[in-house]
Amino acid sequence: MQAKHNKTWKHKHLIDVDDLSIQDCSLVFQLANKYEKALKNKKSISPILKNSNIFNLFFEPSTRTRASFELAGKLLGANVINITSEISSVQKGESLEDTIKTVSAMHSDIIILRHQDSGAATFASMNTNTSIINAGDGSHAHPTQALTDAYTIRKRFKSLKNINVTMVGDIEHSRVARSDIWMLTKLGANLTICGPASLIPKSFHKAQNSKLPHVQVQTNLKKALTDADVIIALRMQTERQKKKSIPSLSEYAKRYQITKTNLQVAKKNCLLMHPGPKNEGVEISREVANSSLSKIEEQVANGVAIRMSLLQLIYTNSGK
Repeated sequence: MQAKHNKTWKHKHLIDVDDLSIQDCSLVFQLANKYEKALKNKKSISPILKNSNIFNLFFEPSTRTRASFELAGKLLGANVINITSEISSVQKGESLEDTIKTVSAMHSDIIILRHQDSGAATFASMNTNTSIINAGDGSHAHPTQALTDAYTIRKRFKSLKNINVTMVGDIEHSRVARSDIWMLTKLGANLTICGPASLIPKSFHKAQNSKLPHVQVQTNLKKALTDADVIIALRMQTERQKKKSIPSLSEYAKRYQITKTNLQVAKKNCLLMHPGPKNEGVEISREVANSSLSKIEEQVANGVAIRMSLLQLIYTNSGK
């Protein structure tokens, strides 16, 4: 697979999915599909990022996102450098701005940033000429996970138009939820968000959300799961909750855990997804997480192909 400059891709950075057009998304999915097939069939992949330098700059813990970006970069021939906050000069008081400028000066081509503060990726993009990919910033956004989720659904249904997706969990504090809501509705899905009222943003409780007319709010799990084609369970984001939003995790599990019993009202062959890490016994039962409905491991695999696609598009269209 040879690198080609694609005139339809105009993005130097990837901060969130609301920056992307439907055409942009289709381009990412088409390229990801080619990479997915190459990986499955163990075919050689052209090192189109050879001699490029990619920095994984992670200020929060991560397994899936960090490892998949590292693998994606290496599969494409890039030099991948991993930096975590524990081994960076942040421990000595260095600011995010100084860290970004330092890494940029090291002949970096792409910086993949995960940060605990919402807006960190936008701030970084304003302080460097290097391309920034947001790998998750606070409760704000996680664009590559949203693209991965949309791609996973699209593989089953070919299109997201009129697909019924139910998202259950801590909507208020989840960056995946925010990016998924934009991504899935942009591509035509009908979305129901479900959870305790204290974990759903107040803006969604309005009778009519003019910006997101295809999003419905439901606090009753059975009603939310009825006729669902896809169910996305979300982890309780206790590390981001400034105050206690629920009585306890066990109380939450009694009302909102995805179990075999409450799946009976969903479509027979619905897809079950989770961005990870999952807490079995809280937001999802072990039986369901390991059932044939689960696409959780497939999401992880798809994440590599999606990130390979994005690295190629951003690198080959940024004047490098």
